[in-house]
Amino acid sequence: MVRNADFRLGDRAEDLGIVLMKMFCAIAPVPRQEDFGIFDAVATLLRRENKSWHAEDSFLVQFKGGASVKKVEYKGEKFKALQNQELALFIAHVNLEKADIKLYSVGVALAEPNIRCAKQLVVHLIKPRKQKPFDGVTLHIAPDPILHWSANDITVEDKETHAYNVMTQWLSFDHRNRRYFKMGLQVKVRWQTNEVPSIKDIIYTGSPSREDLALAEAVPTVEVLSVLAINNIELATPMLQVRNWMRSRGIDLMVPMNDWLLSNTIKDFLFSRLGHDYGADIVVYFEFDVNDPQNYVFREFSCSVSTNNYLEQRHQCSNLDDIRNLGFEAEIDSDTQKIIGISLGEGWLAREGYKLIEKMSDGNVFFLKKVSCSSL
Repeated sequence: MVRNADFRLGDRAEDLGIVLMKMFCAIAPVPRQEDFGIFDAVATLLRRENKSWHAEDSFLVQFKGGASVKKVEYKGEKFKALQNQELALFIAHVNLEKADIKLYSVGVALAEPNIRCAKQLVVHLIKPRKQKPFDGVTLHIAPDPILHWSANDITVEDKETHAYNVMTQWLSFDHRNRRYFKMGLQVKVRWQTNEVPSIKDIIYTGSPSREDLALAEAVPTVEVLSVLAINNIELATPMLQVRNWMRSRGIDLMVPMNDWLLSNTIKDFLFSRLGHDYGADIVVYFEFDVNDPQNYVFREFSCSVSTNNYLEQRHQCSNLDDIRNLGFEAEIDSDTQKIIGISLGEGWLAREGYKLIEKMSDGNVFFLKKVSCSSL
């Protein structure tokens, strides 16, 4: 029986690498028949506490051995899989002669501005003399190793603890970048080998053509903030503005900003201004149906100074005349014939002596104060 000598050398490097990685993690090699070419093992970071080990985050490891291995290439389906993979990926470069290992982060490529334009990625384990970072097709990175240790270190508890601290921070940054990769929000990392990394910069790697995808990825964050706004009234008005803007872009939101939240937001605002010359008496809010932007729900909120009574009235506006009769004018897009804005008109509100004192930036919320006819 005959086996390729290079393959045998690679197996030995992988075996040594697994032993060295066990300094701070549990590691499970991928069976050869399950190897898809991106990673060779699944590792789980371990935290020592007294005489116990606690399993924490998991990540992927690809082993490379020998001084002849100077770079690792990801192209085609491997490159796509690398971008879509949820777990962090690291290259472990093993030196059999020195019995040491260098660990490289592949995730730093996600924060490169040209990552979305590239068709393939090359990770240089030895810095090339002359190489453009991006040549229009291939993205080249030459990161310093994040960790470098040897067989002599695996029994030194201080080095084990320090390696754990370094990996904890790296996994935190990598998870964040992978979570927000489609959104285009990425953390660039500052580091030196065997030191805990820090944030160098936060960049946006998206483009105008990918804005809808970025907004779709942002929906869960908006939903969480919408729920938090129920008990944090200062969030309510900004969240209404954000949600209205997202709806105008055709983004569907599952968690409603319900009537209780809207009412209490306006109520709180009105009560805060009662008794002041600038105080509002009525708030009018227009909310459009995302599936039918011509269909508006008109809400009128009022508050009595003397009794602190708080009332809400709802009116369905199914056409322009309905809006006009309520005292407002609608701005129409000439191409789509859809309503794109609302302004105060000369209807019954003006005739009843109400004057506009503030209009929210989203254009759909109006604060009105009733003044005497002589001051109009």
